[in-house]
Amino acid sequence: MKYRVALLLLLPLFVSLFSFSPVKSNPTLSAENDKTKQDRTRKKDKLSEESDWLYYAESAKERIINNENLQDALELIDQSLDLQVNSTNLEIKGDYYTKVGDLNNAFEQYQKAIELCVFDIKKKHQLKSLQTKAIGIRQLLASKKNVEK
Repeated sequence: MKYRVALLLLLPLFVSLFSFSPVKSNPTLSAENDKTKQDRTRKKDKLSEESDWLYYAESAKERIINNENLQDALELIDQSLDLQVNSTNLEIKGDYYTKVGDLNNAFEQYQKAIELCVFDIKKKHQLKSLQTKAIGIRQLLASKKNVEK
C-alpha cells in the first residue's frame, strides 16, 4: 500500500518532467512554416482586394439604380477602378454617365468594357449587354446630332 501511494504521488511528477523535454528546432522547417504563413497572408490580401473592388462596384451600382447620391456613386466606382480595372467596373461607370446624361463618356466606358471582355468566353452574356448599351448610346448620339443640324 505504501508503494502504491508513493507511486500515485510520484507518477505525475515523472510525467511532467519528461513531457517538457527540450526540442531542437529545425531552421528549414521554421523557414518553410514562415513561407507558408506569408503565402496564406498574400492569398487573404488578394481575396480581400478582390472583394473590396466588388464591394465598391456593387455600392455604386445600387446608388445609380436608385438614382441617389450619384456623386458618391462616381467616387465609389473610381475607388473600385483604382483597385481593379475590369469590364464590370467600366460598365457601371458607363451606367453612371448614362444616368447623368454624359453620353460621350458613357459610350467610351462601354467601349473599354467591350474591349476587356471580347475575348473572354465566360463573359459572353455581359458582352451582349454591353454591345446593346453601346449601340443604344450611339443611336442617341446620332439622333442628337441630327436634331442639332
